[in-house]
Amino acid sequence: MSFHIFDLLKFHLRSSWRMSTSRNYFQQMNFFSVVMFWHKDGDFEVPFNAKPRKRRYIELEYSNDFDENGIIYWIGSEGGSKSWTNPQQGGSVRVTMSSTESGNAMNITSRQTTQTYTRNQPNQTIEIDLGDEVLLTPNYYTIRHGFTSANYYPRNWNLEGSDDGRHWDVIKAHSNETAINTPQAAASFEIDENEIECDGLPQYSRFRVRNTGADHSGSNYLMVCGIELYGKLFTHSQHGSEFQRKKNRKARKARKARRRRRKERDFRNVYTVHFTIVW
Repeated sequence: MSFHIFDLLKFHLRSSWRMSTSRNYFQQMNFFSVVMFWHKDGDFEVPFNAKPRKRRYIELEYSNDFDENGIIYWIGSEGGSKSWTNPQQGGSVRVTMSSTESGNAMNITSRQTTQTYTRNQPNQTIEIDLGDEVLLTPNYYTIRHGFTSANYYPRNWNLEGSDDGRHWDVIKAHSNETAINTPQAAASFEIDENEIECDGLPQYSRFRVRNTGADHSGSNYLMVCGIELYGKLFTHSQHGSEFQRKKNRKARKARKARRRRRKERDFRNVYTVHFTIVW
C-alpha cells in the first residue's frame, strides 16, 4: 500500500520535488519544503511553506552623512578591496546633469564640498547611473547643498529610480523640505520601501534628483554637490565578497540563526494541501 501512496505523490510532484522517505519529509528542491502526514480517514495532509528562493544581497547600512557604507563608496573602493577613488574616473559610475551653471558632474561623486549646480530652470535633474552590474533597493540617501553662500537651499525635489533610464519611479518626494539650512550642508533621509511608487520590485541601477519647485531663494537652481545611497545591493560582480566579509559578518550570522529557528518551526504557520486516495 505504501508504494502506491508514494507513486501517486511522485506523479503529482515529479517535476518540482525531490522526495526523501526519511521521516516522511520532502526536502526542498526548488521553492518549497513539504511534509506528508497520513490520516486515518485515508487522506494525506501536505503542509508546506512557500519559500521563494531569495537572491543574495549586501546590506549597505547608513551610519552618518557620507560615511563609507554607501553604494558610491562601495563601487569606488571595489567592495572595500582597495583605496577609494571617484568611481566616475574608471567609468564604473556615470553622472549627467540636465544643465550646468557651475562645477561639473564629476563633483557629484567626489565626496568633496564644491560649488556645483544647474541653470536656473524648472525640472532640472542630476542622474547617477550605477552601471549594469548592480541593482539597489534604497532605504536611505544623503544629499549635499552645492553652494558656498547662504542661498538657494533645496526645498522641493524628488528622488527617483529607474532600471532603464526611460521610466522613473518616485522613491521619495520632498515638499517644502527644510532639512538643509546652511551652506554646503548635508542631510539624510530614510526611505520606506513600501511607499515607493513602482509596479514591480524597487530595484534600480539609475537614480536621479529632480527639482519640482522653487528653492529657498525662489529660484529653480538645483544646487547639489554630493549624493550617496544606501540599501540592499544586488550585484553580479565578484569584488563584493571581501566587503561582505568585513562589513556583514554579524549580519550573516544573525540570518543563519533566523533560518535555523524557521526550520524548527516547520510544522507551524503552514498552508495545507490535501491528497485523497481512492481505494
